[in-house]
Amino acid sequence: MTYIYAMALSEIQTEEMKVVEISGKAVLLANVDGQIFAMQRSCPHAGADLSTGKIVGSSVVCSKHTAAFDLATGEAVGKAKLLFLKFPTKRAETYSVKVENDSVFVAV
Repeated sequence: MTYIYAMALSEIQTEEMKVVEISGKAVLLANVDGQIFAMQRSCPHAGADLSTGKIVGSSVVCSKHTAAFDLATGEAVGKAKLLFLKFPTKRAETYSVKVENDSVFVAV
């Protein structure tokens, strides 16, 4: 597995999300209590930008249809909703993260 430099750890504060491009992929980085997670930027349900959502516990909630994804596994922990309808939601792709000193590396 090859890890690629993503950003300095000091650039992403606790409970913050940032988007970086790594090997042509838009990757969402999230800092949850000092632990960094990486997953695909776009929501698997309708393609919305997950970085405009919010971190709730150890999940990210999409701002468009409130689908929620576990940041560690990518599993959908909350279905997408539109009014009173709920939609099946696919798993989001996650990536392995390594932090060394003040550097965050991601394997995509």
